[in-house]
Amino acid sequence: MNNSILNRINIPVLIVVLTLLITGTGISQTGVGTAVVDNSHRSISSADTVFEYVESFYIGPAAKWDISGVLVLYSKSVWIAPSATITGNGKLVIASPGSNPLYTSMAGSTIIDGNNGQHILLDIQHKNPENILLSDVADPGYGTINPSAEKAAALNIGGDFSFESDGADVLLNGYDFLFGENATLSNYSSQRMVVTGNTVNGHLIKQNSIPAAFTFPVGIAEGDYTPASITGSSEYHVSVTDYSFINSLVTAPEEGMNRAWHIYGGTAASLTLQHNTLSNGLSYVDADAFITQHQSSGVWSNIPSADYVSSGVHSNTTTIPSAIPPTSTPSSWFSKSNDVASPLPIGLLTFNAEKQGRTVELKWITVTEHNNNLFEIERSEDGKTWDNIGKKASLSGGSDGHQQLNYNFFDLKPVIGYNYYRLKQVDYDGKYSYSPVRSVLFNELVIYPVPTKDFLHISGLSGKEIIRIRDLTGREIKSMSNTSSTITTNINLNDLSDGIYYIDIFSDNTIVLSQKIMVTK
Repeated sequence: MNNSILNRINIPVLIVVLTLLITGTGISQTGVGTAVVDNSHRSISSADTVFEYVESFYIGPAAKWDISGVLVLYSKSVWIAPSATITGNGKLVIASPGSNPLYTSMAGSTIIDGNNGQHILLDIQHKNPENILLSDVADPGYGTINPSAEKAAALNIGGDFSFESDGADVLLNGYDFLFGENATLSNYSSQRMVVTGNTVNGHLIKQNSIPAAFTFPVGIAEGDYTPASITGSSEYHVSVTDYSFINSLVTAPEEGMNRAWHIYGGTAASLTLQHNTLSNGLSYVDADAFITQHQSSGVWSNIPSADYVSSGVHSNTTTIPSAIPPTSTPSSWFSKSNDVASPLPIGLLTFNAEKQGRTVELKWITVTEHNNNLFEIERSEDGKTWDNIGKKASLSGGSDGHQQLNYNFFDLKPVIGYNYYRLKQVDYDGKYSYSPVRSVLFNELVIYPVPTKDFLHISGLSGKEIIRIRDLTGREIKSMSNTSSTITTNINLNDLSDGIYYIDIFSDNTIVLSQKIMVTK
């Protein structure tokens, strides 16, 4: 095996490295500040494995690499000049800086600035579980012309890029990640994916001059896996967001699934979209859903087809892929809906009911309102008979438009047992509609036995209470926190003398029960 620091054709590079290694306090232990600037013609034979340990690695504009063996990069920062060429039938391994055998404290992401340069015609294995982060790194002094916007740190792949470790994602960070005509992407999954962020600044791109299938393993965040698969012969750009990013177009309706793919590049033969069903809207029915495309001004296509393949997976081979636009336009947005009459309708984004001590807080969000006067809050003990317990006026002021409005309401006197809640949305013309139903369970707090000898049992707890025992003078004798989800807890009273005490139970800093108890030995 060769050590890459010594495997140099140009001697000035060797001098720079040795200088960095022997100067600076603690560099030899931490690696901070170590760097290689390689502007050489470099060859690695098939029998060799070469390692690079320095913190920053710069590949200069005259660099011409032919790698038939293996090059392992432990570096935290990699800068590639636009004109540098990296080719070969070997492989480049992006290793975890945290596993660097020389500098063990260099853990973190591998930052790569590809400068939208030459396609890397070499297989790449991504083995850093702390991710690759595309980022614009400063030129080390060559004076190269830096591309702008999404191309400023774009990385262009010409061989196979393989995800080799769970958690080893690629974070676009607003930059493009492009795969050329013969490039491939392998070993992707929900734990090995391309994170676009909740934005369309930066896309995963595939170039196809002849019809071919390619899966874009994208998601807005790590683990939020929403891949798109396209079969066609164009240069396809894919990113993904949630509805909040385009609330003026989609408005996060209850019959959608809160994900929208931004796709352009030209027509295709097929389009398959997969989403995590945890993002399904309140009224979304996956088995009835179809892929829908934004047309203009919040209007979406409503041509239903049998797109359902399996849970969260829908595929279309007709009108949808044939309408992928060649450039980024309002019609570049694709999502899913099961509402044929009005795909992705304006309406309620979320509605939740949460226990807050001995009260219930209702929260709901709308993103577009038309002619909305008010919300009536209704409660039921059996889900059949409903009582009006309050009202909330519309925050839209009677105007129509696209904006996110946040509401809340407290039920100060929920009943013991199940409390069912729904919203009755009432228009100015008297027309109304109901929200989905939410429920909250209140268990009755019971303290027993009284009097007691050694143990006291409390049932009906939620897991957020503080329990305190005080004597007749008010002095606190015992205190404990109930942090488990168990609804019953036991308190040992063997250390208390005979007498009368008070037990207080607090939830969210509010006393919910105070009761006198008697201890008799």
